[in-house]
Amino acid sequence: MNRRDYTAAVLAGLRHVTESEKDRIRAELDGHMEDHVLELMELGWEAGDAEEKAASLDNMSRFTFARIRSNSTILENI
Repeated sequence: MNRRDYTAAVLAGLRHVTESEKDRIRAELDGHMEDHVLELMELGWEAGDAEEKAASLDNMSRFTFARIRSNSTILENI
């Protein structure tokens, strides 16, 4: 799974948001994904492997939702 597939899977589950809200959520998810990829690369992962790992639903969902819960402004601005 790549970054685009992951984002599409998350957004597919959001049925009561506007396209504008989905765009903001997509940008937020991409930022979290990029942070995670960079963290893995700092640990020595190759870029492609780091992106694949970050995009895995099992790994990324825990990472993303923990950050979303810790930053309630994301939800307040939707």
